[in-house]
Amino acid sequence: MFPELYASVLRELNPHLDPSIWRRGFEPRGWSDEDHFGYALVDQGRIVGLMGTLFSERSIEGRQVPICNLHSWFVLPAYRGTTSLLLLRPVLALRHHIITDFTSTPDVATMLVRVGFRESSGGTLFLPALPLRPTWGAMPRNIALDDEESLGLMSDADLRILRDHSGFGCTHTILRVGSAYCYVVSSRIEDGPWPHVHVHYVSAPSVFRRRIAAFRRHLSSDGARYLAVPARLLREGCGTAIAISARTAPALIRPVSGEGDPPLDTLYSEMALFKWPVAPVIPAWARGIKQRLRVGRR
Repeated sequence: MFPELYASVLRELNPHLDPSIWRRGFEPRGWSDEDHFGYALVDQGRIVGLMGTLFSERSIEGRQVPICNLHSWFVLPAYRGTTSLLLLRPVLALRHHIITDFTSTPDVATMLVRVGFRESSGGTLFLPALPLRPTWGAMPRNIALDDEESLGLMSDADLRILRDHSGFGCTHTILRVGSAYCYVVSSRIEDGPWPHVHVHYVSAPSVFRRRIAAFRRHLSSDGARYLAVPARLLREGCGTAIAISARTAPALIRPVSGEGDPPLDTLYSEMALFKWPVAPVIPAWARGIKQRLRVGRR
């Protein structure tokens, strides 16, 4: 169904995203036993809306938990309104799944909160890349599936993450402090003049905090301007005085009924597959000032 999905809905949603990247969200990956990739809204044989779903199973606090990540919820303008909610109905019926959405618009976020989603706390820190220079300790090392030395350090859980996220542009890095290691999964995101790196996963936050300066210098070799990292990873000290805490698009989660919010990351999600930019959301009052400055220049 992908060619029809792309021609009727996905190209309308984002005409700048290459079809080969869109296709990543609609291919089998062995992340779970589910055999479908979302739901389509059809009118007389024509696809007019889409809700993409990425299913996975994650180990959370010692147990395997099914997760459904939502993406690409889009309905053609003529069919919006209450009809759009039909796509949400089968998702809400997943009572044993944690459901996430990392790219909601403000209007969609408001609606999802009304049906049981919660906004994930913590926010994002933006740290500029540092200039290259010698640093203490082992330098960060990007790894691949044939890097036997690095693979020998990693736990079975981290090795599974590496295998599951190979083939669609994620960077896999090992940081070392003595015999301890930290496995980092990130994505370089091309965003006009502001290419940056988004951290999806950190296996050992304490090691990451100690090696954050080296990691930021590592980014400079690839031309990245800044690092976007979940603030919760650096709360206990990030070794830098230059960090901007800012609101981004709301990250929403619907936990399993009766449970608290699990400590989730953006692995197994549209953030890792599609490489959406991670940038501060400009407050409404600031957008108004910007618009008035533009008018004043005319």
